[in-house]
Formats: sequence, C-alpha cells, structure tokens
Amino acid sequence: MGRSPDQLSEQANVDAVRRILIGTLILVLIAIFLIWRIESERMERVRAELTDMLIPLIQFSNAPARFFQDIYVNARNYISVVQRNEELENEVRQLRANRERVIYLEGVNAELMRQLRSGINSETLTASARVVADASSPYRHSVIVNVGESSGIRDGWPVVDENGLVGRITGIADSTARVLLLSDPHSRVPVKIGLSGYRGILSGDNTITPTLELLVDGYANAGDRVTTSGHGGVFPPDINIGTVLIDSDRQHRVRLASDMRNLDFVSIYRVDPPEPVVSAGGLVIPEENGPDSPRNEAAE
Repeated sequence: MGRSPDQLSEQANVDAVRRILIGTLILVLIAIFLIWRIESERMERVRAELTDMLIPLIQFSNAPARFFQDIYVNARNYISVVQRNEELENEVRQLRANRERVIYLEGVNAELMRQLRSGINSETLTASARVVADASSPYRHSVIVNVGESSGIRDGWPVVDENGLVGRITGIADSTARVLLLSDPHSRVPVKIGLSGYRGILSGDNTITPTLELLVDGYANAGDRVTTSGHGGVFPPDINIGTVLIDSDRQHRVRLASDMRNLDFVSIYRVDPPEPVVSAGGLVIPEENGPDSPRNEAAE
C-alpha cells in the first residue's frame, strides 16, 4: 500500500532536517578540533573562555554523581566506625576479665604468702591445696581438697591455713583428699595451754568452739593461747589452734583461730615417718617396735 503525498512530503522534511543537524554537528566538531589544535595567543584566549563557559555545566552535571559518591563514602565510614566500636567493646570486656583474673591471682598469692608466714617450718610443707567441696553433715565436719595420693599426700598429715591448724587428712583418692576438721566429733588433738604448758585434749563436738579437756590437774584461763603439744606424733608441736574460752556452764572451750566455715586455701604438712591411724578421726598412736614393746614380747 503506497504512501500519500502528504506523508511523502513530511518524510522528506524530516530527512532534510536530519541531514542539516548532522552536517552542523560535524562542522562544530571540526571547528572545536581546529580551535584546540591551532597554537596562537588568540586561540588560547578563546579556549580559556570556552573552558570558563563549560566548567559550570560540567560541575552541574557531576553534582548527582558526587552526591551518590558522598553517600557511599559516608556509609562505608559509618560501617567502619561501628566495626571499630565493636572491636573496642570486645577489648574492654577482655581487659576487665584480665583485671579480675589479676585481682584473683593477687589474692591467691597473698593467701599463700600468709600460709608461708604461719609459723610452721616450711621445710615440711608438702602441698598447697584449695578446698573444692564441703563434705559436712549434721554428724560430721570435713572438707575435700584438690590434692591426693598423686601429690604424695598421706593419711594423718596435718592441714593448716594462714591462721593455724584446721584438721588432718583422713581419706585419700588419687587427686583429692578428705580433711577432718577440728570441729568434727571424731577429732581429738593433744594440746598445751599458754605459757604454763599444761596438757589437754581438744575434742570436736559439732560446734565452732570445741571442748577442752584438761589433763593432770591442769588449769586454763580465758584468753590463754592453745597450741599443739606434739604428743602422739601426728601434729608438729606449737601449731597455733586458738584461745581458751569459758562458756556459761564454766566449761573450757577453744575459740579456733581458723574459720572452719569459710576455708579456701590450705597447706598440708608432712609428718615423717607417717604414723598409722587407729580409727577415723582418732588419735594417731606411734608403733612400738622397740625391743621392750609388748608386740615384740608376744611375738617372742
């Protein structure tokens, strides 16, 4: 189907305008090329004026690109700041944990130093231990420490803290041991009183002030110091235990130097040679292997 004369005339006009525009564009490009290539003072001035005219247009056209570029840079900086803030918070938490650990270790070190200054011969020190469990019941007072047979601990050895005697070992596993406390009803400790040196027996009775049984017409005044006597071979002599207390019934008791309810670190001391324990919590009686002992006489 052919075109009408009007359509043909309109198409001819469009083609003519297109050719004029293309030709004009080509001439402009050639002119710009020649202007930028010609080296003369006048042309240099023309180029400068054209540059001054074009720069604002270029800046205006670049504004959206710069806007989005600024948004990208600011977003990246924000993400970087957030990440750095999280890293600093993690470092602060780590430093706080380290500070708490340092404070804890300083406390442990101070506790061990007090034990070393507790007045007992440090040459007999076998191990320092920590109380890991309270094994007490209404009829028994004892704790569990975190050293045992693998550390060379033996039954019957005395246990002290920085204040004085706590008790003695009465049961051993490979890596733990049970400590029978002075307040246990089965505990019996030979003691001496103050400067007089009168002998007695400290007997646990499930209280924090064990009873004091005086021997051989001895006497004791309130406030007298009570220490181990060394009899029986279980405890070295002169280990601090506490002070004499006379209750409302005029019964002699001992206010213990160590707090049996808040034990943390203790020290275990060697007794050489180790003595056999007759019964759980009873007194240790040295074996009599001499020529005049009843056992040897019976054997003969």
